[in-house]
Amino acid sequence: MTTLSLCMVVKDEEANLARCLKSVQPAVDEIIVVDTGSTDKTPEIAKQFGAKVYSYSWNGNFSEARNEALKHASGDYIIWLDADECLRNQDLKKLIQLKAEFPAEKNIAYAVKILNYHKRGIPDSAYQTRIFPHIPGVKFEGRIHEQVSFSLEKLGVSFQPTNIKICHLGYLTKELWQAKIKRNLPFLQKALTETESSKKWAIYFYLGMCYLNLGEEDLAHIHFAQALTPDCKKQNPYFYITAGVHSAKILEKTGESSQGIQLLLKLKEEFPKNDFILYHLGEAYFQIKNYEQALKVLSQCRPERINLGTIPFTLSEYQFKYHYYMGLIYETLGETTSAISMYQKALEIRPHAIELVALLSSLLLFKANQGEKAIYYLVKGIEFLEKKGRLEAQKEIYIGLCLMLAFILSQKCRIEECVFLAERLLKIIHLPVNRVLNNLEELIGIYQEIGKKLQSTNLIWAPLAFETAKQLGLLLEENPSH
Repeated sequence: MTTLSLCMVVKDEEANLARCLKSVQPAVDEIIVVDTGSTDKTPEIAKQFGAKVYSYSWNGNFSEARNEALKHASGDYIIWLDADECLRNQDLKKLIQLKAEFPAEKNIAYAVKILNYHKRGIPDSAYQTRIFPHIPGVKFEGRIHEQVSFSLEKLGVSFQPTNIKICHLGYLTKELWQAKIKRNLPFLQKALTETESSKKWAIYFYLGMCYLNLGEEDLAHIHFAQALTPDCKKQNPYFYITAGVHSAKILEKTGESSQGIQLLLKLKEEFPKNDFILYHLGEAYFQIKNYEQALKVLSQCRPERINLGTIPFTLSEYQFKYHYYMGLIYETLGETTSAISMYQKALEIRPHAIELVALLSSLLLFKANQGEKAIYYLVKGIEFLEKKGRLEAQKEIYIGLCLMLAFILSQKCRIEECVFLAERLLKIIHLPVNRVLNNLEELIGIYQEIGKKLQSTNLIWAPLAFETAKQLGLLLEENPSH
């Protein structure tokens, strides 16, 4: 039976290690833990799971530490994890199934999807080779951002993607994330002095990403520029494209949009069907209000196929923004039906994008005369803000949603619901709420009062309150008994 060894390098991970080991233990035949100087209970926790623990003097080289773990492994295949990672139950089952299918020839390595979770809740993701045959000559390379793929490729091992996902919880807060970046900088700077010129592009890329994530965009731009080499383009086009796109966006932020667009056009010429490049080129045209050109480029982009391979990114974010931008462009160009379609697709991806709910509802109501469809989105938006307790934080949008809904309902003679919405509006704009309404005329007065209060604070929704009052007035004229 084919065996699988888990190899880990750890230091002071007592808060994370048990969760990690518990999540993967049923799939592995042995656990190798190389400890680089823990002062907490990390070694003891590892031993509780039956791990073989080896002490190792840290020398600032991640590859050498991982290769030390490989020395002690006896399995036919290796899986490597960090302590702040874990598998969900469904992915543990997938790993067990994959293990049963490992070829005896030991000629395939497997990439899994790493999900990097952040406090905002939407993980970014990237593929990484984490499972590979344990054969002579296999080793990690690189002082930092170590890779096993280079040695596997030299040994003739092929690569295969899997649907296994590993959850990485080490970036849950901005503080943790930036602490790791700052930790990595000295290692990368040291690696730059040790790497031969033709291979420095990878280090320059990683340095660019570090500085970008620390907000030091001038330094990021300098390092990305040095990563844009023919060697990088040939050996890792994902790095090349990402460095170019980030450089273009930095140029745009510094007021040099034309230079940024020229860089993106160069990338498009080199990779004519790359959807990531097409998206960013279209976005760049949108930012300078060249809507016709933005539409032309974005229409060529297939958002479901945006891919950065080994570089973490959030596909759903790109898909949302793609449809959102397309909606804005169509709306600007007067193509209302297409704009509505794009906004609806964006909301399928992110149903609680409240600003977009308001935008789409307004378009349905005032441009497309589709009040019934608007009601659906308005009710969902109002319920979401109330349920999540975001009324004060998104007060203006909440007022707008309530007034649009009240206006539609007043047209449909749904008076009781207009009363209910009036109570909500009175409360959010801090006017007396507990009022007994004896007739429709008094409800009209309340909406007029709401309009005057909104007018006094320069909120854009004031005219809609007056229009609702006017519509209720028409109902009163038709039915004086109300």
